[in-house]
Amino acid sequence: MASPTHRLGNSDYTGMGKSPYQNKRSDALNYDLRNITTTTIVIRNPANRMLPPHEACSHWAAGHLPLKEGQRVLDIGGGTGITAAAVLERNPGVHVVSVEKNKAYVELARYKFNQRDGKKLLAELAGYPGDEQALLGAYFSQFRSNTKPVSCHVKFIVGDFTARKIKPGFDLAVANQSVHWIGVSETFEPLYPLLNNGGSFVWTTASHFVRADFDPDRYSMRYNDFTRKVLDILSKSPDFPHMNDLSTLSRPSNSVKSIQKLTEAKGFKTRHLKTELIYYDLSILIKDYIPVFVDSLIKARNPDFKPSPEQKEDIGRRVQDAVAQALQDRAALSDLNHKYDFVIIFESKKIG
Repeated sequence: MASPTHRLGNSDYTGMGKSPYQNKRSDALNYDLRNITTTTIVIRNPANRMLPPHEACSHWAAGHLPLKEGQRVLDIGGGTGITAAAVLERNPGVHVVSVEKNKAYVELARYKFNQRDGKKLLAELAGYPGDEQALLGAYFSQFRSNTKPVSCHVKFIVGDFTARKIKPGFDLAVANQSVHWIGVSETFEPLYPLLNNGGSFVWTTASHFVRADFDPDRYSMRYNDFTRKVLDILSKSPDFPHMNDLSTLSRPSNSVKSIQKLTEAKGFKTRHLKTELIYYDLSILIKDYIPVFVDSLIKARNPDFKPSPEQKEDIGRRVQDAVAQALQDRAALSDLNHKYDFVIIFESKKIG
């Protein structure tokens, strides 16, 4: 196993593509669009219902926070306000400060919490296809209705959490899928003076970053037989040599113990609370992941390759052709094990 790393780079985060820090309104809108159009899953708290994966992750994290009325909660890498909403749904009496370095994400979060009119965002949305406009429009309308009663209970700050001067005295902190981008040490060092003694920090991370109680080799959708078949078909072309070498896809370099050691050095006692499974069906694998896997494998062999628009179109066509061929192979469609991604949930308590 590779030596543990403190953070993930773009090349390490196979399956999600580029870093979320882009600062365009279209990126913020696309983030929420991808969230609401991804296969939904059942979560158990606060009620049995279907939620998109990112929202489910936020509720899983919020569900482990010992929330009490009047507490201050720091949301690290708060994105478009999804985690803040989950926290306030659990306890509308707390006060959330959400810090996010992507200005466009914060702009969208403020609109979703009825703090801005969102005119520029809505003008951007007007250029989207009609069905996507309708999906996002309905989603925003419902979100704004839900958050209107708690709009004054959250403050959104644009900035790099590690560099901002934030007023200390937080009772709790939460981070959903952001620590591995910021860095473990880079998160916990500035967090220490902000959190009250004994305060809990609940955070989720990715299966690409930490190996916990489920083996990605046995269960991760990255290694599904259908994926292998598509890549095997592509590898038969001289233009795509070694395309079926799945060993170059990202694998976690950290363990629970290495995370505990890293955070203990920064003054926190960390425990692994739970690993949640997210089920992905074949359509999501084909639409959202296989193209990214192909791109990652190409770059692994040729890091300097920068395809032209024509080359991108050609690669996309070849991937579609390979997918069409793989769909005719019953054996490639019979893998019932590699259907999951994993959300690892930690609690780190500040040692006074």
